[in-house]
Order: sequence, then structure tokens, then C-alpha cells
Amino acid sequence: GKRGRNDKNAEEVKKPPPWYHPVTPTPEQLEAASKTLPPIEYLTTMTEEQKKILEDFKTQNPDLIERCQDQCDEYYRRFLIARKWNLKDAVSMFKEMLEWREEMNIPKIMEEVPMSRYFNTMQAYWPCDYNAAVTFDGHQVIFERLGRCDPQFGEIVPLEFIERWHIWRMELHQERRRQLRDYLGFADSSVLVQDLSGLGFKHFYHKAAFALVGKINTINTNYYPESLRRLYLLNVPSIFSMFWGIIKGWYDERTASKFVFFSSAHEKEMLSIIPSSQLYTWAGGENDGPMPKGGSAKSIRKELKGEKKALSVLTVPAGSSHSLSVHLEAGKVFSCEFKVKSYDIESSLIANDAEGTTLKTVADKEKLASKLRHSFSYKAETHTTISLSFDNTYSWTRSKTVKLTNFIDGACLPPQQGD
Repeated sequence: GKRGRNDKNAEEVKKPPPWYHPVTPTPEQLEAASKTLPPIEYLTTMTEEQKKILEDFKTQNPDLIERCQDQCDEYYRRFLIARKWNLKDAVSMFKEMLEWREEMNIPKIMEEVPMSRYFNTMQAYWPCDYNAAVTFDGHQVIFERLGRCDPQFGEIVPLEFIERWHIWRMELHQERRRQLRDYLGFADSSVLVQDLSGLGFKHFYHKAAFALVGKINTINTNYYPESLRRLYLLNVPSIFSMFWGIIKGWYDERTASKFVFFSSAHEKEMLSIIPSSQLYTWAGGENDGPMPKGGSAKSIRKELKGEKKALSVLTVPAGSSHSLSVHLEAGKVFSCEFKVKSYDIESSLIANDAEGTTLKTVADKEKLASKLRHSFSYKAETHTTISLSFDNTYSWTRSKTVKLTNFIDGACLPPQQGD
């Protein structure tokens, strides 16, 4: 449902979210954190002019407000701040965000990403932690070690999935902000601690991986504005300065000003904002808890090497369609990935019960472009027959070639020829 600060019952007893574990800081610790970290503008007192602009933002755009999940002033202020309180620009940014969410079909991403066969691989490999720490003044800390990621990982796990997985993570983080708004009375702004040790030429000269990082940063900046309070870049290698001119172009001036660089000797500042018990040892703290290590992607490649043997190459002549059926036991997850070699094709995925009654239409004649990797997923609650079809009846002259791989619970199915 749509949420706002005023939705909660004043009589309700507030309980912290189960993942939220702030410490009780001493006055000295709280003062040090407040001096080190910048104030959060969308939580500060507005001028009379800003109050008027915010009111105009809401009253002049009721149709956009109605389409938005987060209906509260703090959220609207994020867009106004990102566009320097220019009402026209902020409304344009807000509208583009809503259109992007609809185009990307965020509910579908939230449903399908955890069912993907790549999900567990990502969760086990990607060196990040969203759960470890809270700053002394109560805001979330994210740890990530990008230098430990093998750029060839994107040649094994599709870059399209990594992008969708990132959006899935951002949405979970947004949900946490809503929970904190209910608990604290305000939504937080995160601190990201990014370890760049291990970053080298192989990362910057891998064009696809470098482009993906740029695209993810565009997503963060344009569609999740003012979510970042401070970005600490630790163990910055000398090579980074060679590419900073390009990287800086991904960010607006306001966002870039939130970056703090350390080639070494970062421990004092880290400990001034994050409790030592929650700060990882590699960042100068005492937390030696588990965290995905990243590393070479060779083991991942070996794990997924059975794909080619399971590939079905289907030719769908002009004016015809092609269908496949897969039987699925209760609790099992069916997923498929495919590319259309040239031109487009319509695809459907329908789940039926034993009597042939439709349980769910995952996709209904979705027209899918060529050369992109597409995927569908469905988790069966009862014994289910999955019908996957490719419809080319609308084409009078062109046949279409579909390269398809099917999975159940992440395991490849043998190539199928269809009904």
C-alpha cells in the first residue's frame, strides 16, 4: 500500500524493525558523528519559499502523487533537493521516475529476481553487506568491496540480471527506509563504505562491466535521489585518479560532493561514525563476521557450464507459433531464459492446474525485442503445467529463431522440441 508518516496510529507502540540494531552512543560519540557526517537536507527546516514550492509540487501534480508508493513530504523533498528546488525540473524528474518504474515493472522484478537461478549465485558471490551496521546517529551503513569483483563475472551471470538484482536490492533498501520512517518518524539516508583494494586495469578496461557500473549509478541518481548521505572510498588505488574524470561525469555536482577518498589511514574517521563492534576489520573495526568474498569467477563459470548442452534452438516459421509444456511439482520454481536472434516475437507463459484451469498468466503475448536476454519465472504452489509459447502468427514473411534454456530450481532441463 501507499505509505506516509501520517498513516500510522499515534497510539501504536513503536517497535524497531528486526534488522535494525543501533547502539546507544555516548554524547561524545553522537557529537563526533554529527560533525563528521553532513546534515540530511530533506530532514532540515525549510525556508518559507521552499515550503511554498513543496506545496505547489503536491497540489499541482495530484495524478503523479496518486501513482507514487511513497506519499510523504520527505520523499517529495528528495526530488526537489536533487533539482535545486526548481519545481519544473523536480516534477520532470519525479515523472520520469514513475515512468521508469512502470517500464521496468518493479513488482515483477521483486517477484522474479529471487526465483532466478542466478539469485543464489549473486547472493553468495557479491561482496556486500546491508545488515552489519548503523551509524551513531541511527542511519544505515552499507559495506561493499567492489575491487574484489571479477569483471568476467558479468560474462557468466548476465549483466541484465545483475542490473535487475541491483534494483531488487534498492527496493528492499527503500522498504527499510519506510520501516524506519514508521519507527523513528523519519526516513534515513545511507552511508556507503566502499573498499577499492584490488581494483585494477582489468576493471576499467572491461567495457561491459564498466558500462554496467555507470548504468547502476544512473539508476541510483535518477530514480532513488538523495538516498546517499556519504560515500567513503577506502584503499583507493593510484589508477583510480586516471579514470575519475569519466566516473565523475556519472554524478551531479551535489552527489559527487558526498564522496570521501582514502588511500590509507581511514580508521579514525570510520570509528567516529560507526561502532567498532559493527565496523568490519578491513575497515578498521572489530567485526570479523562473514561476508561474500567475491574473487575469481572461474568457479562460477564451472558451476554454470552445463548451459550450452541444455540450449534449445527453436525455429518459428512465419505465420505460426511454437509451444512447450513443462510439468512442475508443488514448491518447485520454473524459469526460462531466451534470446530472439533477429526481429521480435510474442511470448506467453501460463501456469495451469491439473484440470487445465489457469492459475497465473506470467506473460501474455509480450512482444520481445531481438538480441536481448529475456526471462520468465514461476513458483508452483500445487502441481502445475507450464505452457511456454512463442507466437509468430503476426509475421507474414519472416521466421524467427529463439535460443532457449529452461530450468527447474536452477537446474538445466534437457533441450525440448515442443508440442
